[in-house]
Amino acid sequence: MKLIEKVRDSGKIHRKYDEPRTPYQRLMESGQLKPSAKQRLQAQYESLNVAELHRRTEELRNRLFDLIDKRQPGEPQKQKHRGPGIYLGGRRRRSEPDA
Repeated sequence: MKLIEKVRDSGKIHRKYDEPRTPYQRLMESGQLKPSAKQRLQAQYESLNVAELHRRTEELRNRLFDLIDKRQPGEPQKQKHRGPGIYLGGRRRRSEPDA
């Protein structure tokens, strides 16, 4: 959403926003493109497969995390051990035995 205007009314700021649109939609509506460029962009936009792009992005992200963790791709992620002295759910009570 793009901010269209801000109006101050007795200490409060009221904001008016434009309808949400993608950059592609804003460019197509701008009237600044040549017809040939508009056709090329439209053809490219229509050829995009959102589901495939999402799967590819997830695959690349997982490969990146595999490299960061320095483990082999496909190897299951090991659970990180929480060391002694770390307790979930608040303070430790005295009656609890040491682990």
